[in-house]
Amino acid sequence: MTGEEFAGVITHVDLTSAWVVVELDTAAGKRYCWPITYFLQKPKPAVGKFIKGQARPGRVYDYDVTQIYEISDGPALPVVTNAATVLPIASPTGELQILDPAGILSPAFSIRVDLDDPDMPELIESARHVGILEPVIARPTAHGIERVTGGRRQRAAKVAQVKLPALVRQMSDADAFEAQLIENLHRRELTDYEKGRALKEALTRFGDRYPTQEALAKRLGKTSAWISQHIDVVDMRQELEAGGVYPGKVADLTVRQVRELKKVKPEERATLVSVSDEVAIASSREIEEEAEKPEKQAAPAKTGRPRQPPKPTAQTFACRVCGEQLEVVHHSHRRHTLRPVRLVTK
Repeated sequence: MTGEEFAGVITHVDLTSAWVVVELDTAAGKRYCWPITYFLQKPKPAVGKFIKGQARPGRVYDYDVTQIYEISDGPALPVVTNAATVLPIASPTGELQILDPAGILSPAFSIRVDLDDPDMPELIESARHVGILEPVIARPTAHGIERVTGGRRQRAAKVAQVKLPALVRQMSDADAFEAQLIENLHRRELTDYEKGRALKEALTRFGDRYPTQEALAKRLGKTSAWISQHIDVVDMRQELEAGGVYPGKVADLTVRQVRELKKVKPEERATLVSVSDEVAIASSREIEEEAEKPEKQAAPAKTGRPRQPPKPTAQTFACRVCGEQLEVVHHSHRRHTLRPVRLVTK
């Protein structure tokens, strides 16, 4: 199905990170859209230009444009070559460029540790047929264009040998890292360890922006407890590996498993992770069952200041009824008691 013909003068143009959306004088209130990387050989759409083509009912907007016959009086866009091509399309999210994926630099810190992706062949096959539809985010650096987000799309485009659309914008190191962090934290397939590792990197590298875990939590829309729990996964994994546990065995350590492991004596933890079998770490339920055994339980963590013994103050008062002498005893800040003064007789 190719769609029905349409024609009219463009009255509104909206450019998102992935779509060109236009409205026409001949279809008031109706929106026609196409991927921003399609029809690159056509002139730039602009208000007041005449457009003619084919469209069919859309899934996101009113119509999906399947073909453009003409856009009158517009300057032709450059044809994409092997070199990077800057498209004359302005966007609040950056400047759209069509790049060679092999020439884009990877970020210095990668949030993902395990790059094994079972869905990658499907993404590569899609790229071969229709290209990469959604641009990645990138930034200019002293060494070249560096990718900020969209690592899977870059790898797929490189294997499929197709061009990669990128929104290139000026970003500081902290801005780029935060964008990468936000995009990845909302993906279900990211492990608790990978999340904790990225959070710890943010606190270490960008202390000016994230002076505390509370500040980082606020920027990410998370709770302080969520931040702390995921950082605990990193610390626990390092502790277990230092205790002789094979790194691959604790690669999928979870927040819940760490919560149960913290109930166990530190010297028992490395042994406990191997309860279930020789390949995978023990489940949270198995760890919990072992942690409930009295001989394995760690001593309760001490909280607050150590308790000081009561201190007599030598300050006395006389009871107005019976005349008994009472001494003030200091226990802690704003906490006192009175005790009778013992008279020493010879």
